[in-house]
Amino acid sequence: MFKKGFTLIELLVVALIISILVTIVSVNYSQYKKSSRDTKGIEEIEAIAKALELKYAESMQYPDLPDSPSEIPSGDTRLSPYLKGVPNSNGTSNYYWLDGGSREKYCVYFKLEKVENTYFTCSQAGCQKCQTEAFSPTTCCRNF
Repeated sequence: MFKKGFTLIELLVVALIISILVTIVSVNYSQYKKSSRDTKGIEEIEAIAKALELKYAESMQYPDLPDSPSEIPSGDTRLSPYLKGVPNSNGTSNYYWLDGGSREKYCVYFKLEKVENTYFTCSQAGCQKCQTEAFSPTTCCRNF
């Protein structure tokens, strides 16, 4: 007489295969989320830089920013009407800005999640990725 059903070994093999698939999917999903937040941050930093350039074109100087790196305050209105409510975070990494004591230059930046020790920066000379252990405006911001 034959019994219908699965053996314990068959059930363990199926459970092992399912757990491997779940692990692969969750790791890929985590990397996708990091990449998505990095993309959002890059777009928002570029938008802040564009608004700073428009402000410069309007008055031949950039808005007064902190002299040393400071978090961008939530909803800051210094860049209106070009950017209403300056974004200050991509969800996990805060955005920072400074002018180094001069209204003739600026640097805005944030730390990327997906690539370790990498920052995305924009200054009056353009935008770039900067890989460094510790952020420094003179190293990472062009012509700063």
